[in-house]
Amino acid sequence: MTTPNNQFWTQTAFPQGGDEDYDRFGTTLVAGDFNGNGYNDLAIGSPYEDYDGKYNTGKVNVLKGSYWGLTSTGSQFWLQNAFPKGGDEDYDDFGHRLAKGEFNGDGYDDLA
Repeated sequence: MTTPNNQFWTQTAFPQGGDEDYDRFGTTLVAGDFNGNGYNDLAIGSPYEDYDGKYNTGKVNVLKGSYWGLTSTGSQFWLQNAFPKGGDEDYDDFGHRLAKGEFNGDGYDDLA
């Protein structure tokens, strides 16, 4: 039995692609309107993603919400090295935990 309008996502839907064994894509999920367009976006953690020759550095992909549901158009890709004092080392497991909140007072959901 299927439900109308279901969506099925894998890592290969993203421009960064990659779908290796044991990435644990979808281990953590958090929804929020991160861009303020009135539709919930979905952040997806892959803590065991191997990236740039390193093992289990981890990553987070964000699907954008729209009137028609989630879309990979304009999706975001986050690594730990995108942040001040960040860096991607083996076994960082970035994306193992995700949370949303309104941290900076701008009225939009923020992703942590």
